[in-house]
Amino acid sequence: MEALKRSLSSLKETEISQRIEEFKTLGEKGRVRFNFRRLLGIEYEADLFSELCFCILTAGFSASRAVKIQSQIGIEGFLYLSEAELRERLKSLGYRFPNRASRILKAREKAQDIFRLVSSNKHSKEVREELYRRDSKLKVEGFGIKEASHFLRNTGRLDIAIVDRHIMRFLKSIGLEPKNYFLAESALQDIAKNLRLSLGELDLVIFYLMTGAVVK
Repeated sequence: MEALKRSLSSLKETEISQRIEEFKTLGEKGRVRFNFRRLLGIEYEADLFSELCFCILTAGFSASRAVKIQSQIGIEGFLYLSEAELRERLKSLGYRFPNRASRILKAREKAQDIFRLVSSNKHSKEVREELYRRDSKLKVEGFGIKEASHFLRNTGRLDIAIVDRHIMRFLKSIGLEPKNYFLAESALQDIAKNLRLSLGELDLVIFYLMTGAVVK
């Protein structure tokens, strides 16, 4: 915990603030230009659907490499490539799970309904449930609670946590070993409150602390 407090003063806070503003812009306007020049040497345009696709792709895969793939396929590619074309494009870019192209095609079919849900006044946890719960009509294939949380955070909903291996490793390092996602989220909520951060900001801070990078 002390390492986290110390890191707050030495972190690239402007970069974290910039990423948060990009998330908010994407949620409010449906489109944003992500700046990864410091980390990856790239900038690129993303819309809500390409960000949803990014969250499908990044599960079990490097976030930095998924960012590069998202930038190379682009908004138009995610929207209009056929399943076979998208699969081949993913394969050519070195993506480990090219068959996830089918998940992206299925997500296209309900994309507008998903975006209406995300922009609604419903509580973030309620929206999250509709995106990952098996019996939901708006369930995104490939989304569990972590992926749904990831997508919502990246579209400006900063009040839920993305509990991944980096987060669990961090919690363990400060003596906490929550037994499930919700207990981990509750622990993170307490830490965020103590540090006067949102959960979305805390996630970026911890990710930076554990990996040395501000990705998304």
